[in-house]
Amino acid sequence: ARQSGLSAKLLKLLKRVIDFYHTAFCEDPRARQYLNQRGITDNTLLSDYKIGFANGTLLNALPGEGDI
Repeated sequence: ARQSGLSAKLLKLLKRVIDFYHTAFCEDPRARQYLNQRGITDNTLLSDYKIGFANGTLLNALPGEGDI
Protein backbone atom coordinates (compact mmCIF):
# COMPACT_ATOMS: atom_id res chain seq x y z
CA ALA A 1 0.00 0.00 0.00
CA ARG A 2 2.85 2.38 0.83
CA GLN A 3 4.44 1.76 -2.56
CA SER A 4 1.20 2.54 -4.41
CA GLY A 5 0.87 5.76 -2.39
CA LEU A 6 4.42 6.72 -3.33
CA SER A 7 3.75 5.85 -6.97
CA ALA A 8 0.64 8.02 -6.96
CA LYS A 9 2.65 10.93 -5.53
CA LEU A 10 5.39 10.49 -8.12
CA LEU A 11 2.85 10.36 -10.94
CA LYS A 12 1.22 13.53 -9.62
CA LEU A 13 4.61 15.26 -9.51
CA LEU A 14 5.46 14.02 -13.01
CA LYS A 15 2.17 15.42 -14.36
CA ARG A 16 2.94 18.79 -12.76
CA VAL A 17 6.40 18.82 -14.35
CA ILE A 18 4.99 17.90 -17.77
CA ASP A 19 2.36 20.63 -17.50
CA PHE A 20 4.99 23.13 -16.35
CA TYR A 21 7.27 22.45 -19.33
CA HIS A 22 4.36 22.46 -21.79
CA THR A 23 3.11 25.79 -20.44
CA ALA A 24 6.62 27.20 -20.71
CA PHE A 25 6.69 26.06 -24.34
CA CYS A 26 3.32 27.65 -25.11
CA GLU A 27 4.26 30.96 -23.48
CA ASP A 28 7.77 31.45 -24.86
CA PRO A 29 7.94 32.33 -28.57
CA ARG A 30 11.60 31.26 -28.68
CA ALA A 31 10.60 27.65 -28.12
CA ARG A 32 8.16 27.53 -31.03
CA GLN A 33 10.61 29.43 -33.24
CA TYR A 34 13.30 26.85 -32.45
CA LEU A 35 11.06 24.00 -33.60
CA ASN A 36 9.72 25.92 -36.61
CA GLN A 37 13.29 26.45 -37.82
CA ARG A 38 13.69 22.68 -37.73
CA GLY A 39 10.50 22.05 -39.68
CA ILE A 40 8.36 20.97 -36.73
CA THR A 41 5.18 22.98 -37.16
CA ASP A 42 2.29 20.57 -36.47
CA ASN A 43 0.33 22.21 -33.63
CA THR A 44 -1.68 19.05 -32.99
CA LEU A 45 1.50 17.06 -32.49
CA LEU A 46 2.93 19.72 -30.18
CA SER A 47 -0.25 19.72 -28.10
CA ASP A 48 -0.97 15.97 -28.07
CA TYR A 49 2.55 15.10 -26.96
CA LYS A 50 2.74 18.09 -24.59
CA ILE A 51 6.00 19.28 -26.07
CA GLY A 52 7.81 21.32 -23.46
CA PHE A 53 10.51 23.93 -23.07
CA ALA A 54 13.11 23.81 -20.30
CA ASN A 55 13.60 27.49 -19.55
CA GLY A 56 15.56 27.01 -16.35
CA THR A 57 12.77 27.88 -13.91
CA LEU A 58 11.46 24.44 -12.90
CA LEU A 59 13.17 24.40 -9.49
CA ASN A 60 11.31 27.59 -8.55
CA ALA A 61 8.00 25.92 -9.37
CA LEU A 62 8.54 22.56 -7.65
CA PRO A 63 6.73 21.98 -4.37
CA GLY A 64 8.64 21.72 -1.15
CA GLU A 65 9.36 18.28 0.25
CA GLY A 66 6.10 16.81 1.51
CA ASP A 67 3.94 19.27 -0.45
CA ILE A 68 3.17 17.01 -3.39
